[in-house]
Amino acid sequence: MVSATVIYAAVPISAVVVLGLVRKWRSRNWAKCTSNTCLRGKTFLITGANSGIGLETAKALVKRKARVIFACRDIEKAKQAVAQIRHEQVTGGELIPMQLDLASFESIEKFVEVVKAGFNKIDVLINNAGVVIPLELDMKTKEGFEIHLGVNHLGHMYLTNLLLDLLKKATPSRYFIKWYHYILMAPVAFLFMKSAKQGAETVVFTATDYGIEGHSGKFYSNCAEYISPYPFDKNEETKLYERSEEMIKSRKPL
Repeated sequence: MVSATVIYAAVPISAVVVLGLVRKWRSRNWAKCTSNTCLRGKTFLITGANSGIGLETAKALVKRKARVIFACRDIEKAKQAVAQIRHEQVTGGELIPMQLDLASFESIEKFVEVVKAGFNKIDVLINNAGVVIPLELDMKTKEGFEIHLGVNHLGHMYLTNLLLDLLKKATPSRYFIKWYHYILMAPVAFLFMKSAKQGAETVVFTATDYGIEGHSGKFYSNCAEYISPYPFDKNEETKLYERSEEMIKSRKPL
């Protein structure tokens, strides 16, 4: 007769096995970037490149001989990420750690000054950094904006606008925003969410594939163009952009 203890122990183990098999089955539909384009001479700027998808994206670009700027809030973590990649890939590419705090307009401005002094163009800007779960409740940026709005939206918008001159000097230039989705339930997340490496595949694809040059304002998923089922209102988009510009110029919530 099987004891209750054995049964109780077997149930969670079986559940883990089933979840693993389901995730394995789902992963067959997760695309991989097959482009091996040599990126020597190209400069990529990635915000939040010290961990997660940003780090995996940087690894893939360095492997293709690119120059990668690690724009990170914590410069020591940026240096550690650079050391990790260089340990894994002894040669190839160029890795440049730089400090950037997207929660501070002053930090963004100083960062852009340094970038403009050191580089004559930016080929690709990847707006990867973002706040998902703040460390403290009611966190705000230096200017007083709610932390998600200030970092994920206004900070990246300001950075992108300040770098437009360098982006325009690269022909054609590209800049991307990666959207984060937070799922609270761990088993569900395990089934549906990709690993950082898997999540980076589409970012690398859009940053390196010459076949999508000239395609502006598109969404991509699984290394292919994605048609959103949701309608877009141009008037509302314009209002959002103008309102965001007003907040950046005023440097305070309106």
